[in-house]
Amino acid sequence: MQKTDSMSALEQVPQPLGPRIRVARENAGLSLSEAARKLGITEATLEAWENGEEEPRANRLQMLAGLLNVSLPWFLEGREDEYMAARADPEDEALRAELAEIRARLEEIQLLVANAEKRLAARGR
Repeated sequence: MQKTDSMSALEQVPQPLGPRIRVARENAGLSLSEAARKLGITEATLEAWENGEEEPRANRLQMLAGLLNVSLPWFLEGREDEYMAARADPEDEALRAELAEIRARLEEIQLLVANAEKRLAARGR
């Protein structure tokens, strides 16, 4: 994917959340599979968000905003000034993406721990 240098693509985004997610992902230069992997979700889930078939939970939307370097108000309301306020230098963008990936991994680990605890409890130990 090629990163968009101007705001023209963002200015033309329809109001629904899904298209804003797609445009922000494309503007960040991430493919569907790259973004899904970094968020710890399937491509099908991200595609459903982008198509407006489903909406991300608040924690995933926050991770997505960090990964794509946009603000939550821009995602939710589509205000360009909020998008511009969230833009940062490439080092900040890389750190946000790293944090989003760490958060996704942490969530996966927490689920693994909870499942192991349930299995152990079921065995009466």
